[in-house]
Amino acid sequence: MNKLSICAAALLCSAALFSSFSSCKKSDDNGLSCPAGDGGNTQVVVFATRGGDTILNTAGNDTVYVKYGASQSPGTDPALYDKAFAGEQGENHIHLTRLKCGTYFLYRVSWDPLSQQRYSGTVAISFTKTSGEIDTLITLQ
Repeated sequence: MNKLSICAAALLCSAALFSSFSSCKKSDDNGLSCPAGDGGNTQVVVFATRGGDTILNTAGNDTVYVKYGASQSPGTDPALYDKAFAGEQGENHIHLTRLKCGTYFLYRVSWDPLSQQRYSGTVAISFTKTSGEIDTLITLQ
């Protein structure tokens, strides 16, 4: 083989190797190859407890903030999250609809009308399910 043939073969091998790496799915920080985000067919149902009692949603005051592709807290500023889901008054859960499989960090805030205080809690979840419903629980502090 001459030098030109060797260079051409090396170039073709490099191009093939590069294209195989660039076609891989992006993994989240837990190594899942699911593309966490909006637009899927899975619904996560978030329940909350405080002191062993199930929390009921109050009018417009109970929210779950969702960070896509994260298992660590980005903080308590709602602007750091990708999406917010509000609870419906009187229900004991909040529906997080149309999620893709992947890893999510959830930050829930709730208002207690009896104590007149806001409580919050967090949980990281990961799932590979691409449709249906998943229940999760957050303990509020």
